[in-house]
Amino acid sequence: MIRKDIRALTAYHVPDASGMIKLDAMENPFSLPEDLQAAWLET
Repeated sequence: MIRKDIRALTAYHVPDASGMIKLDAMENPFSLPEDLQAAWLET
């Protein structure tokens, strides 16, 4: 048994990403500033 509201869901549109660099979830292309890197590595 699947609820009617669940059965009524449709997929969302994903725009074409040709020519783009796509990052995965929570990826950041920038590094941390050196002082933050040092503080993080100390813990």
